[in-house]
Amino acid sequence: MALVNTAFSFHPSLLAREGEAWRENLATRSLNYTAYTFTQPRDHFDVSDNATFEQRYWFSDRYYRPSGPIIMMDSGEYPGDYRLPFLETGILQILTSATGGLGVILENRYYGMCLSRLNVMTGWLTYSQTLADSARFISRIKFDGINETMTAPSKPWILYGGSYAGARVAHLRVKYPELVFGAIGSSAVTYAKIEFWEYYEAIRRSANQTCIAHLTSAIMTIDDLLENATANPLLKDLFYGEATNVSDTAFGSYLASGPNSVQGQNWDTSFYDPNVDNVTWRSLCDALGKKSEPITLGGVEIPSVVVNFANWQVANVAPPDPSHPRIVSKFVTSVGLAEFCNYQFPPGKFASIPAVPDVESINAFGGLDIAADRLAFIDGTQDPWLGATPHSWLAKNRTDTVQRPFKLIPNGVHRYDENGMADHSKEPAYIQQIHTQEVEFVRGWLKEWKN
Repeated sequence: MALVNTAFSFHPSLLAREGEAWRENLATRSLNYTAYTFTQPRDHFDVSDNATFEQRYWFSDRYYRPSGPIIMMDSGEYPGDYRLPFLETGILQILTSATGGLGVILENRYYGMCLSRLNVMTGWLTYSQTLADSARFISRIKFDGINETMTAPSKPWILYGGSYAGARVAHLRVKYPELVFGAIGSSAVTYAKIEFWEYYEAIRRSANQTCIAHLTSAIMTIDDLLENATANPLLKDLFYGEATNVSDTAFGSYLASGPNSVQGQNWDTSFYDPNVDNVTWRSLCDALGKKSEPITLGGVEIPSVVVNFANWQVANVAPPDPSHPRIVSKFVTSVGLAEFCNYQFPPGKFASIPAVPDVESINAFGGLDIAADRLAFIDGTQDPWLGATPHSWLAKNRTDTVQRPFKLIPNGVHRYDENGMADHSKEPAYIQQIHTQEVEFVRGWLKEWKN
């Protein structure tokens, strides 16, 4: 439910689309890694609860040298096997090959196969439980075939995560500094906010401004038309055909599909399905800029930019100030979208959706100001989530150092450093550069460990 940024946020349709892309990616590359399991208590904080579940993990010792570090990727809100490509190409391969490290992927409780191993009741799906899972894994794991102590604090563990997982590894570095030697948060959404209209504001600020001007004009005109009793149903029919009964909130949400696709863009179009995200946003911009004639519906003139938008159309929320330029409808509100969530997940016998998300417990880790030695933040200038990361325009300025790396990728979108190519020389220069910088500061951290 992307209307609420609680560090758990993602756009549901985006997750589904990325899932399809990942499955195709895995099938194409035929990655064969053994899925191991680690026994975890169902409840880390209730000693009377003896129930357990098996948490899945994968590892690769392809580059491992004795005394090398452990580089662990937090799988975040995805099944762990979706992350396997990074052991072959991408950040895990890059860092383990450069440091003689062991590459590890850890799946979170209630995701992937970990869901089927837990009672489906959600009483144990809490952020503190998931952090405790990782800490226990790091401090107790024994890897098959490796006959040396691999646990922290005997070994340097460096965690990597992107988006939600990026916030998780940052929080783990702060909460368990004796176990987590270092962490890299890519597009780490460390700041929780209920009315997170800055998601679309980041797009409005950074995307092609001609496209943004067209989109802003279209959306603000559409909002005016939705307030016209005559034009409202005709406008909805123009876009979706027989959509008169669609609520203004739902209609506004549908119109956000173009901006929602920005997050899924990637510099390597073979990495995700280019017809889903890279092309979706670009095609919207192209469509809005076409020359066309306005039309009249029910005596109300529909400007050409809106007609173009309708022809192209085959959640977060709008800015709170209705006069602020916006690229999503003002009818997309947290209250309206929460109604959808409550409809889909009505109160149950043991649990129900809280009236207000608990953002304070997430922000207690530091929010936009979270910082620690050997805690790196990597972001992109065009990432819609930028406003919820330490690189937010609302955050304090920071200095980029080896101890506290603070990297902003020009033209980068979401988790732009996470993937890579087998031949790194074929990556764009700015991607090669950030990967080189990550290797350099991780090696710098490991020198501290050896000393």
